[in-house]
Amino acid sequence: STQRHGESICTLKMDASTAELLLVKDDTPLKRAMKDIAAGSVGGLMQVFAGHPLDTIKVKLQTQKVIPGQPAMYTGLVDCVKKTYHHEGVAGFYRGVMSPIAGVSFFNAALFLVFGQTKAIMTNNDPNATLTIQQNFIAGGVTGAFVSLIECPVDLLKIKMQSQTVVAGAAPQFSGVGDAASQIFSRYGLRGVYQGLGSTAIRNIPANSLYFGFYELSKKVLTPAGEDPSVGALFLSGGIGGLAYWSFIYPAEMIKTRIQSDSIVRGERQYKHFLDCFAKTYRHEGAGALFKGFSACMLRAFPANAACFLAYEQAKKYIGML
Repeated sequence: STQRHGESICTLKMDASTAELLLVKDDTPLKRAMKDIAAGSVGGLMQVFAGHPLDTIKVKLQTQKVIPGQPAMYTGLVDCVKKTYHHEGVAGFYRGVMSPIAGVSFFNAALFLVFGQTKAIMTNNDPNATLTIQQNFIAGGVTGAFVSLIECPVDLLKIKMQSQTVVAGAAPQFSGVGDAASQIFSRYGLRGVYQGLGSTAIRNIPANSLYFGFYELSKKVLTPAGEDPSVGALFLSGGIGGLAYWSFIYPAEMIKTRIQSDSIVRGERQYKHFLDCFAKTYRHEGAGALFKGFSACMLRAFPANAACFLAYEQAKKYIGML
């Protein structure tokens, strides 16, 4: 009986060890990539639902026309919120939400895929290896460079739609995102669709370095050694990552937006490049112009990115159980 009992224990140990080896073996680079894509999409959806109202306010403040001698349409964040609610109701805060639901989901899938693949390369595809804090900052910067190729045309079309002035009785230049893409590509090809690529990269490389770097750093600080991060730690870390993303690069975001809202005809553009736009904006409007919409952006940054990272991590966890 004792011998059989010992054999049973040995068999259980062997079975557990075999299962663990099979689980690790089954976690191939392709499957890890697919998890990043699926979980990144879920994170993108949660980011839209949590942050779209304040993103609407940010865009309204950034794109309002300032005419010398006339008061601005919105005097600030609170005034913009009041007027939006008064004239458009709650639905006004969610105007255009269907477009980012698709766009942000796709972009976040690409974002987390590239970050995951960059980490895999840096760890030689070892699923049990972890990056140092410095390596996470580097991986974030590399991610920012690559996703600029995806984000630039997506942002361009979004900004063209948001910044066009619609005059009563006159047809707008672009009737929709598809029409904008068709017009720009048919006339100017890929070069037209990638208007502002350099400015997007200038913003994205440091921003994503801070985004992922501070997320991973905060997660490490908030998680006791040897334990998995709690829901609260993931939520707080995501929010901190979002604040880090926008806090230090917002002027670059403003310049990028102005360059991409400029004319699609190269000879009619007001700005030649990033530095030219920065110099003209500062000279004519002062430093304050570089921070239009900043308060709305920062209020949005924490909840939107906290929801994004929490949803991403939880989705990845449950997908791994399937």
